[in-house]
Amino acid sequence: MRKIIAIIDDELVVRETIKEMLLASIEVDVETFCSVDEFLDAAAAVSFNLILSDIHMPSGSGLILVENELVKETPLIYMSGFSDFIPKDESLTILRKPLTISKLIEVVEPLLKKSA
Repeated sequence: MRKIIAIIDDELVVRETIKEMLLASIEVDVETFCSVDEFLDAAAAVSFNLILSDIHMPSGSGLILVENELVKETPLIYMSGFSDFIPKDESLTILRKPLTISKLIEVVEPLLKKSA
C-alpha cells in the first residue's frame, strides 16, 4: 500500500509545487490542504504517513499539530519562508522555503521509511 503525505500550506502554488516534486521523485500519494483545520477534518478519516506543514498561515499556525492527539504519532516536517520566525526547537524538523527537490527528498524519505 502506498504511503500518504499531507501538505498543509495557505498558498496554492506552494502546495502544488511540493506535491509535484514529491510525485516525480518517490512513490507516494499526496493530499493537499489550505489550513490546519481542513487537514484535521480529513485526518479524522485518513491515516497519513507524513505531514508537511507551513508554520505561518492566516488561518493559524501549523505548530499546533505538535500537540494534536489525532496526529501525534505521525512524522511532521515544518516549512517556513520567514527565517526570523522559525522556532529554535531542536526537536522540530523545519525546512526553509523555497524548498529544493533534493533537500525535500533528503528529509522526507527517511521519515517515510520509519512510518507505519
